[in-house]
Amino acid sequence: MSAIATEAAKKKVVRETKPDNSSVTEPVVQTADPLSEMLSQAQAAYSSYQQAQKKVASAYQERHKKSQTDYRETEEKSSEVFASRIEKAFIEMEKSIQEASLAYEKAVGNARAAYRNSIDAALSYRRETVGNAWNNAKETSDRIWKIFQGEAAG
Repeated sequence: MSAIATEAAKKKVVRETKPDNSSVTEPVVQTADPLSEMLSQAQAAYSSYQQAQKKVASAYQERHKKSQTDYRETEEKSSEVFASRIEKAFIEMEKSIQEASLAYEKAVGNARAAYRNSIDAALSYRRETVGNAWNNAKETSDRIWKIFQGEAAG
């Protein structure tokens, strides 16, 4: 209660001392002023209002701080998840590049082997064809020589 309300309450009950200077006093109730009592009640209500307002402001500030703390925690967690996912994506990319590089090297090796096989087959065909042509030419030449020398064709 405020100082004014306390003063108003003191005015209600006053103790008087007897003229014979005895130590016993009797309370005497005086009629309080209704305006003073209303003022006292209004001040008490206003004081309660101010205390409630302080509690509401304090609760708001606490909630605001909690909200900020929650936001910071969420932001930190999302940053950690983001960094983790980027790292995993990078690792996957490197793995894919390595696998693609190995597949490329294997494909190049297969292509070179196919090239060599084709060259070998073409060379073998050429040798066989040239060999057959040479044999045909030699046989024809031998027949012609025999005919030239007068041997019977046969």
